[in-house]
Amino acid sequence: MKLGLLLSLLCIFGWSCTPQRSMIFKDVESIRVNYKKSSPLLVNLKFYNPNFHYVSIQSAAAYVYINNRYLGRLALDACFKVKRRRNVIIPLTLPFDISKEYPDIPDSIFDSTFTIRLDGTITAGKNRTCNSSDFDYEIVKHPKPKIKK
Repeated sequence: MKLGLLLSLLCIFGWSCTPQRSMIFKDVESIRVNYKKSSPLLVNLKFYNPNFHYVSIQSAAAYVYINNRYLGRLALDACFKVKRRRNVIIPLTLPFDISKEYPDIPDSIFDSTFTIRLDGTITAGKNRTCNSSDFDYEIVKHPKPKIKK
């Protein structure tokens, strides 16, 4: 009886003291461009929480480049908690109007092949211990073919 209790306490203590791991970047879920809003670019990033406990996402940010031209800094609007061993979608938005800052980009994006690149960092943790992890993403988008009617 005492041996069983001692072993269960050791297992619980060992499981609760596992080191906290960083969030793992999986993929970009979607990229939405809307030139008529003040926050025209929305990128949904997919991350995985490998920990056995919940973590709070403190901050997430990414620098976005289109055709190797710096466009701006995407940022997380609000902090939230992620359950243990779960995937989570993190929305990042661009806080300024692209069409006013870069008037030539909206026309060039849909006419030719372009490259979108993200370089970012996410900070998440529990109880004042936070881990930061970097992520990179690059995709080449081709224009949609025009269908003749």
